[in-house]
Amino acid sequence: MEYFCCDCCNDMRPLDALLDLDCHCCICTNCCDERLRPCMTPVQPTPSTAAAEHAVGDIVRYRQRDGKLCLAKVVQVDRSIQPWGYGIELQGNPDIRFTEGNRLLPQQLNSECLQEGFPVVRCPKCSRQLDRQQLARILPDALQQLDEALTNAWLDAKGIIRCPTAGCEALIEKVCSSGSCRSRLSELCTRQLPCGHFCCGVRGTSPCLPCLVEGCSSQASLAGDGNCCFCFEPLPSAAVIALQCQAGHFVHLSCARKRLQVGCPGPALTFDFLFCPMCGSGKEGRCGNIQVTTAQPHLQHSQLQAALDKPLRIRQHVVQLAKQRLKLEGAAKRDRELQPGGKFDGRPVDWALSKYVFFECSKCHLPYFGGARECGAAGDAPAAYDAQELVCGSCSAHAAGNNCPSHGTEFVAWKCKYCCSVASWFCWGSTHMCSRCHDYPSQRHGNRCPGMGRCELTVPHPPPGESACLGCEACRHKDG
Repeated sequence: MEYFCCDCCNDMRPLDALLDLDCHCCICTNCCDERLRPCMTPVQPTPSTAAAEHAVGDIVRYRQRDGKLCLAKVVQVDRSIQPWGYGIELQGNPDIRFTEGNRLLPQQLNSECLQEGFPVVRCPKCSRQLDRQQLARILPDALQQLDEALTNAWLDAKGIIRCPTAGCEALIEKVCSSGSCRSRLSELCTRQLPCGHFCCGVRGTSPCLPCLVEGCSSQASLAGDGNCCFCFEPLPSAAVIALQCQAGHFVHLSCARKRLQVGCPGPALTFDFLFCPMCGSGKEGRCGNIQVTTAQPHLQHSQLQAALDKPLRIRQHVVQLAKQRLKLEGAAKRDRELQPGGKFDGRPVDWALSKYVFFECSKCHLPYFGGARECGAAGDAPAAYDAQELVCGSCSAHAAGNNCPSHGTEFVAWKCKYCCSVASWFCWGSTHMCSRCHDYPSQRHGNRCPGMGRCELTVPHPPPGESACLGCEACRHKDG
């Protein structure tokens, strides 16, 4: 057996105990354990959290809102803003999305990207610095532990943890201290499913939803692409509810609550927001024709009951107004769409909503009839409108002292100042206008009354340019 003399301890050691060093110093394994192994500890347990700079063509990890990291390619760098902005392409998706550098992480999470915490290890004889390749040959187990410590410290500084599910090893963003993230966490069910992932439903409800983690082997055939139908973010990023639609789509509870709070997209009362945005509320080519005014909303959940109360109450009131309007005008008996086989067969109230428009009064907060859609009262007002100008005929009649001895002020209507249509807006505290004249000022001038028998208004009234109370519509239709 061959021996060598160690340059550190001066002892004779077997040749197989000689370290393989580039400096050719003769160091034994015992001296390595005594002098080099203690140096294999991070010198900086919390590396800097400053965002790294990336170049076009770099492959990085993109941190999504649900905390998952996915590979992406940098295709654009915007240095005109601080911090720099990056345009990236996700794998399998050619669309470019823009993000800040703090959401981009290096592709390889090892000690090569953590040089700030990597210790300086030197030969105990010549003091020459040992690189990673030499450390991997002489202290492979210590180097692995060092890499793990540095990686964990770096992940902790970045706010990232590893998925606790056995065999998953996914990197997940920890919940920060912001109010919105804490609110999401407080609503999220964290019970563990049989597959090992956590339930993404609402805390305190049962049974749990199926696994919504993309790529899970136990994942059922879910409707959609795994994203919320409202915000298009991955479902596991917040508490999820199942919509009561035929397809069984899933949405975030917070998104559904916000949709109910926002309500109608414009001044006119519509109720499509109560239904699934993917299946629709009865539009052709979706779930078939359902009664929008009476069907159970798709956004049904115990946590949404408070947000549902007001729109359901308004919808019920609109149904009563629509039935009264159909009874007053008797149009339902003549229209072909309501006959057997027609588009609105068996759905007279939905037919009324397609012909008439209703608004919510800013004074009494009750719905009121706003005219026929074909007369320009479609309610498609510009995005900016003053809700305080929506005043029902009843509140206007109270202010003007007009009153029907039989029906009070409930059916009192007003003529538009600029044309021969029923007014639905009350502007500047003095002017009644229909939706067409309100939304399009150019339509206010040059209108003429076609004359009795052809005019929409069946009662004597002043010419365009003057507003007037048309009296009680219930009495007028009764007399007619």
